[in-house]
Amino acid sequence: MSSSFNQVTLVGHVGDDPKVSRSEGKKPSAVMSLATNKSYKVDGEKRSETHWHHLVAFNGLTEVVEKYVNKGSKILITGELVYNHWTDKFEQERQSAQVIVRDLKLLDKKDES
Repeated sequence: MSSSFNQVTLVGHVGDDPKVSRSEGKKPSAVMSLATNKSYKVDGEKRSETHWHHLVAFNGLTEVVEKYVNKGSKILITGELVYNHWTDKFEQERQSAQVIVRDLKLLDKKDES
């Protein structure tokens, strides 16, 4: 059996207001960064690390992101991890990772006022 599976699940806080693009001839998209935190102990001392993830949402999810997601929003996403490769102006090979968002859940508590 030769099957494969590419799924990422992340819970974190959005780092900045999403950037929405509606270029003619292209799918609408929303780009945002997501911070996830990891806490651990070293020699009894508590430490933490923040990891940043680059997210891209398309089509209907773009509208959800545009309406409901802001800097600081807590979200849960599932998506597909993809890598982009290019050569920079100094002829160096570069690579970046991003998550194509397939599902998004808003985790902020609703304002009761």
